[in-house]
Amino acid sequence: EDYSEIQFEEARAAAGQQLQELNQEMDELEVQAEQLSEEAQVEFNESMAELRQEAAEAQQQLDELQVETAQEWDEFQVDYAETVDDIQNGLAEVGAFFAAAGAEVAEEADQAADEVQQESAEAVEDIDQSLDVAEAYSEQAAAEFQQEVEANMYEYRARIDELQAQADQLDDAAQAELNEEIAELNREWDSLDQQVDQVQAVTAENWQDTVNSFETGLAELEQNYDQAAIQAGLAQEELEQEVNETAAEVMQERAELERELDANIYEYRARIDDLQLQAEQLDDAAQAELNEQITDLNQQLANLEQQQEELEASSETAWQEMESGINQALDELEQSFEQAAAEFNDVS
Repeated sequence: EDYSEIQFEEARAAAGQQLQELNQEMDELEVQAEQLSEEAQVEFNESMAELRQEAAEAQQQLDELQVETAQEWDEFQVDYAETVDDIQNGLAEVGAFFAAAGAEVAEEADQAADEVQQESAEAVEDIDQSLDVAEAYSEQAAAEFQQEVEANMYEYRARIDELQAQADQLDDAAQAELNEEIAELNREWDSLDQQVDQVQAVTAENWQDTVNSFETGLAELEQNYDQAAIQAGLAQEELEQEVNETAAEVMQERAELERELDANIYEYRARIDDLQLQAEQLDDAAQAELNEQITDLNQQLANLEQQQEELEASSETAWQEMESGINQALDELEQSFEQAAAEFNDVS
């Protein structure tokens, strides 16, 4: 029994839609993979390359399919379903890989945080030990203490300036909040800077008070700086997350445009070919007139295919400028086709 052409095209379209959804899942996984470590990305890319190859082969298998009976279509569906199952199983394995990699990244982040905290504690301990050693006044101890004070002042000036540079990269709300913390750090630093003159003029009588005062001020500056640095880090993470989400959305929009353009080109190629077959049934005069319009349709379709190639080769930003031109070309092609189809109906 002959298999209905309409049923065949509907089934083919459904299979193509399923394949597009699988490709979209791959696009989303590739965006998420940017957050993995380099080693994990290499392993992910190898798995994804295999899935992409299977999907491409399935698409080619679907595009080149020619069937005339229901039995032939059923046989194809069995083979095609196995291919789709392989791709879906591959995606499931990639998902499990993401879960394992995510746990590893989280563990590494915790270890890094512990190391930073330990280094900070060791730095404070080193400063305390240096100040303790300097408590016993002597000219040598005073000179060493003055060097220690100046080194700490230079260090925190640089760290506060770097924190300000980070704040300048944030959005207005986060920047305003962090600037308040930085302003307080600057006030504390200025207060310590005024004590530098006292350190340079230290005597045996005011030695202990000078050491204690500077040690207290430095500890407060250290604590407040750590809090501001944590706040800046969190704000920076939020900003990077927003940027990554925006980039993912743009990539998804581009992928959707490419898939829609590919589907439209495929559809119009079939419709123009069908119109050409119908034109061949007309008398010579009507056929000649319709062939002129079909030639124009083929040229418009060729131009659209050229835009498709340019879209695939475009940069991450340039493709957005092409979107309106592609949509306009599709609208013009639709209008031209409808006009040609209407004239065919008039003469047939």
